[in-house]
Amino acid sequence: MKTPPTHVLTIQEIEALAQEEKYRAQIEIIRKIATPKGFYEYFFSLLPTKEFKTRIEVFDYVNELHRELFGDYKYSCYESFLKSCRNL
Repeated sequence: MKTPPTHVLTIQEIEALAQEEKYRAQIEIIRKIATPKGFYEYFFSLLPTKEFKTRIEVFDYVNELHRELFGDYKYSCYESFLKSCRNL
């Protein structure tokens, strides 16, 4: 019985796969933070972390990311975000 030939990935193929996976992850984040519920879920997925010392820092990061991707902030301030969370 013959074994099927195996294909060893080249460095370029590995890099291309890694880049594709990176883009998939970025697209998922874009889809998520576009909605209030997704913004809320992504916000809490970043807690706790060593990168951010407070929830406000996490909020600022996610809100800024939204501005970079969509051209405007999702929320005017942290307090408006908290108020919207009550409606989820």
